[in-house]
Amino acid sequence: MTTTPSIHPDTNSEIFLKQLRSATGPMHAALEANPISASLMSPDLDLKSYRRYLALMAEVISFTEKTIFPAVSDIIPDLEQRRKLPHIHADLAVVGKDSFNDPVLFHPDEQSFSLPFALGYMYVIEGSTLGGRIILKHVQERLHLDENNGANFFAGYGAETGAKWKNFLSNLTIYAERSGNGDEIIKGAVHAFAAIDRYFAANSEHEH
Repeated sequence: MTTTPSIHPDTNSEIFLKQLRSATGPMHAALEANPISASLMSPDLDLKSYRRYLALMAEVISFTEKTIFPAVSDIIPDLEQRRKLPHIHADLAVVGKDSFNDPVLFHPDEQSFSLPFALGYMYVIEGSTLGGRIILKHVQERLHLDENNGANFFAGYGAETGAKWKNFLSNLTIYAERSGNGDEIIKGAVHAFAAIDRYFAANSEHEH
């Protein structure tokens, strides 16, 4: 009796995700090396650096929820549960407003966002929730803040963080395979990493 070889159902999805990670790797590394990002995991992390990061990310998240969320609402069904701006505002209310001038607005140099391009942006923002759990531990140790007191943003989705990330990736890869727009998703993700890196750099230069 002959048997047909089994076909792994996630083969195409895995290939796409590997391409996505490979294409965004250098930009991801550059953003992590940005002084504003790097300060979060510094052994010398202080409240001023922490406030600065939260104020800048508030602008990035605000843009994401106003512009990106509507563009991807047909593909990502639980967007309301993924809103992070209230958490950042709650954290800033605890740690206080930063002493530096208000950050310039986050306006990526893109006139319009197609659905796949916007999904690439979402990939970057949602992926950051995984690293946030690591940052949370460091913030607890250095600044004595926690998810109920000044560090709610980095708590991500709590115990659901891993499951929500897998759910997002599932929706992303299904869309990529069905639409054939994987390249555009990758462009969006690359653009997001680079735009946030430039934004952090611009505000670092404006520090007084």
